[in-house]
Amino acid sequence: TFKALKAPPKRVCALQVPIPYSPDMENHVFPDRKRIIAGIREVMEAG
Repeated sequence: TFKALKAPPKRVCALQVPIPYSPDMENHVFPDRKRIIAGIREVMEAG
């Protein structure tokens, strides 16, 4: 249950923008390794 969590869940997802057609721009919209690791660290530090 959520009561057992030490920190609130965090969503690491695409930015709130329309998905671009260009692959270069698309790579900026979706989460990359750096953003995923930052999200994990944020949750770990909160707990």
